[in-house]
Amino acid sequence: LDKSEEPEESKKPKEPENFEELKEINKLTVQIISQKRLHVNLQKRF
Repeated sequence: LDKSEEPEESKKPKEPENFEELKEINKLTVQIISQKRLHVNLQKRF
C-alpha cells in the first residue's frame, strides 16, 4: 500500500510547474483553433 501511495506524492510537487506550462499550451491551442475558425468563416463568406 505504501508503494502505491508514493507515485501520487511524487506527482504533487510537479503539478504547479506543469500547470503554468499547461496554461501556455492552452493559450496556444485556443489561438490556433480560433485562427482556424476565422479562416473557415472567411472561406464560407466567399
